[in-house]
Amino acid sequence: MGSTVSRPIPAGSSPIGSISYPLRHYAITSWLRAGIPVHVVQRMAGHKHLATTQRYVHFMKQDLEEAARRMAQAQGLKEESW
Repeated sequence: MGSTVSRPIPAGSSPIGSISYPLRHYAITSWLRAGIPVHVVQRMAGHKHLATTQRYVHFMKQDLEEAARRMAQAQGLKEESW
């Protein structure tokens, strides 16, 4: 696996502090998946702009697509029909 790059965060600006990017990414995505409102996640992550936090929402779209595929399979529908 490649090297992990740490991105410093000003002390006190985020409850997840100065941890590596993959761990921050995991934490933020997990919070969004848990249903924490995006503006709350923004503050928890220490993001100045909401747009920065919203970048993580695309992972939620992938989750929805996978759920739709599984539901269609459970109902015996072919992928082309949905």
